[in-house]
Amino acid sequence: NDIMKTLIKHDTLYPVGHDYNNDLIDVFELPQDYFMYIRSTSVVSGTYKDLENSGIVPNSFIKQDDVQLVLNTFYNQAGIIRKPLVVLESVEDSNCVMEVIHDRYTSINNVTLTYYRKPKEFNIIENTACELPYDCFEDLVTGAVELYFNYKYKVSLANEASKAARRRR
Repeated sequence: NDIMKTLIKHDTLYPVGHDYNNDLIDVFELPQDYFMYIRSTSVVSGTYKDLENSGIVPNSFIKQDDVQLVLNTFYNQAGIIRKPLVVLESVEDSNCVMEVIHDRYTSINNVTLTYYRKPKEFNIIENTACELPYDCFEDLVTGAVELYFNYKYKVSLANEASKAARRRR
C-alpha cells in the first residue's frame, strides 16, 4: 500500500442517470484515469432514520452476483439498505460506470470515490520517466524481461515447429 500511495486519488462524482429505469440505482461515470476501486462514500439527503437531514454515508462494494439479491422487483420489495451498495459495470458507448443502489428513503447527491488511477505511460526512448517509486523498479524490470523472453521463446518454438513441418513435406 505504501508503494502505491502515489496512485491513490479522490474524486467527487455526480449521478448521470438511473439504470434499468430504476430510480433506486444511480449511475456515475468513472474518471478517465480510473484503474481500481478502493472505497467510496455518498452524500445523501434523507435516510431511513431521518428523512429530512443530509449526511455522509460509507458505501459497501458488492459483487455483480449479489445485485439480484437487493434489487426491487415485483416479488421483492426491498426494505431498508443501511449503506448504499456499489457495483461496477461496463457500458458499450462510454467508460465503465459505477452504480450505487439505495433504498427508497435515500437520495444520493454525489459520491466521493477513492481509487487507484492508471499510472502514466513511461518511455525509455523519449526519456519519459516512470512515476512509480524506485521500490517498484526491480519488479518492473524483472517482469519486463520475463515477458520478453517468454514471448521470444514462444516465437522461436513456433518458428522451429513450422520449419520442421516444412522439412517433413
